[in-house]
Amino acid sequence: QEVTPVKATLVTLEGHPLAGAVRFLSEQRGDKVRFETQVYDRPASLPDWFVMKTIGEPLQQRTWESLVERMVEESGGSAAKGIEHTEEDLSEDQGIRIEDWIRDLVMERKRKGSH
Repeated sequence: QEVTPVKATLVTLEGHPLAGAVRFLSEQRGDKVRFETQVYDRPASLPDWFVMKTIGEPLQQRTWESLVERMVEESGGSAAKGIEHTEEDLSEDQGIRIEDWIRDLVMERKRKGSH
């Protein structure tokens, strides 16, 4: 949906078991580069929620950590503190803002693609 020199945002397709977006960010900090993966998702249905809570979340977390480890390796850099992971549940208002942001990204891409 969105690609710039310092970020890329992917959005799930309609019908995917997890509705949401993934954003990859990089930021220069002095002589270091921070690479971050932000995942905004929620199960699309009750069965999808059950699968995510039982087996999906640990698998998904390992997938994203592996991706970050691979980015560090490919860049020739190192992660002195290792891969750091934080997770938080969004409030209803935050969730609405994320949904609006995703919808706006999709609409903007569609507008640009139609010209």
